[in-house]
Amino acid sequence: MNQYILLAIYWIGYFAIHSLLATAFAKRQLSFIEPYYRLFYNVVSLVGLLFLLFYTAIITPEWLFARNGISKFFGLMLATYGILVLKASFRVYSLKDFMGTAQLKEDYKEESFVKGGILEYVRHPLYLGTLLIVVGFFIFSPSVGNLIVMLITIAYLTIGIQLEERKLIKFYGESYKTYKENVPMIFPNSFRIFH
Repeated sequence: MNQYILLAIYWIGYFAIHSLLATAFAKRQLSFIEPYYRLFYNVVSLVGLLFLLFYTAIITPEWLFARNGISKFFGLMLATYGILVLKASFRVYSLKDFMGTAQLKEDYKEESFVKGGILEYVRHPLYLGTLLIVVGFFIFSPSVGNLIVMLITIAYLTIGIQLEERKLIKFYGESYKTYKENVPMIFPNSFRIFH
């Protein structure tokens, strides 16, 4: 089987499993591992991601355009900005909640609806940061494999945002609908998003 077809199948499979594990159905089916579910979800995601990054890295690159100082610089700048967006996100989100360690405490309570910090400018900063990193890495290293990863990731983020928005509306109701009307989904109106 062609290495690029296999690469695409692996990434699509990874994102499908990632989305499936985030559903209420999967949480109900695996309720016997509560309060370890979020931690389990993150471990599965991390192990899968490390495998995919390794597989992507060992494919002999076929370059789509010449790598030069300008493309490398621009790619690194985009990826760096993506990392800064992720960092700003975790000033608002609880890293312990996100990782699944906060849920292990007996007195754990779900995070309330937060809309401060970077969330004043964009509803999904984690997706924005991921998008910037993936696009930046492709520009830095414009191989066929990295193009496939970028396109599949963009497709997944588009679908993932829609699924997440449905869950957030169910969970937070009118307050999230109002927030959704006033704050852009992924591309902020201003790039002064860091406090």
